Amino acid sequence: MSYLQKDIINLKIKTLAPIAILNDDNSKLSPYIDVIRDKDEYILLDIDKISDILISDEKYYNKYLEILRNKRSNSRDKYTIKNLLRDKNIKLEEVEAGRIKCSCNIKGNVEINTCIKSKGIPYIPGSSLKGGIRTAVLYNKIDKNDVVGKQKIFSREYVGQDIFRKNPKSVQEDIFKNLIIRDTEIDSNIQTSIYEARSINIYKDINSEKLNLDMKMLLECIDQNQTLNSQIILKGNDFKKEDLFYKINDFYEKAINKELGEISKVRFNEKDILINEYSLLLEKIRKFKNDKNGFISRVGKLKGFFSNTLTAELNDDEIYNFAIYPKKRRKKGEFPTTKWVISSDNDIRGTFGWIEVKER
Repeated sequence: MSYLQKDIINLKIKTLAPIAILNDDNSKLSPYIDVIRDKDEYILLDIDKISDILISDEKYYNKYLEILRNKRSNSRDKYTIKNLLRDKNIKLEEVEAGRIKCSCNIKGNVEINTCIKSKGIPYIPGSSLKGGIRTAVLYNKIDKNDVVGKQKIFSREYVGQDIFRKNPKSVQEDIFKNLIIRDTEIDSNIQTSIYEARSINIYKDINSEKLNLDMKMLLECIDQNQTLNSQIILKGNDFKKEDLFYKINDFYEKAINKELGEISKVRFNEKDILINEYSLLLEKIRKFKNDKNGFISRVGKLKGFFSNTLTAELNDDEIYNFAIYPKKRRKKGEFPTTKWVISSDNDIRGTFGWIEVKER
């Protein structure tokens, strides 16, 4: 039996922005039953401890069961676990299971999307890292002058089958089986916080001095400036480290420049926060291209259209012909419209998902 040669690359990952990678089961923390806000933290409640305390009091135990049954309701005046603990004179420390920092000023009762964890500790799955790398490599393989090739970009089913496989229908032949990325190591020092994500509509507010924030969600994220360790294993000759790093940096350089072009169209003053963030990322990418010892990538939820697709190379005419006109969408130059940002007190603080990956 012959074995493919291996190149093992140890990685140090630094989070440059909050990382929102949600649980597979899309689990949420309800403000009515699971958590209570305490200044700049959320207190996680221990359901078993609460049940043990209430089981001998039929009146309050039934109230507790009623809260459990109705926890997904959005009624503002609904009776919550906070009301019950207060009425029953139960101290929070008696039922506390942990605390999560909150990096935003939240009004009202909003569910919190929780991040993926192993044994209660957050991490970045290797599959999330690998997905971004595959997109970057595929971007560099697409023939930018081929109209047919560009049309593929807008097919949801297209993942480079004709490029990465001899037989496009044979998953077993995909060369990315020879690129393995480990989940980041489990480290109890990794911190998470609750962040508010808001959507902005670029073209709706293109001439406004003040940006209007639309949809809102709360996300538990791995904090900025956290350090995690992982590993890439390259088998055979399909991938070489320096070439791989270059292609990843090249893709995100194009994607960020595309985002900069979109943000630069609007008038609202807070765009400078995003422009500065993107400019710093571009500086890091240029340095990595020169030093050849790492790359910038983006992982998790709310990455944005250009970071999550192969469309950074397309001009407005091509985006219109391939994505807008066939689906009767907006006029030329007005797609994509929605971007997600980190928000607090209706102010923009940045974007999600950016990581710096270095060889260690």
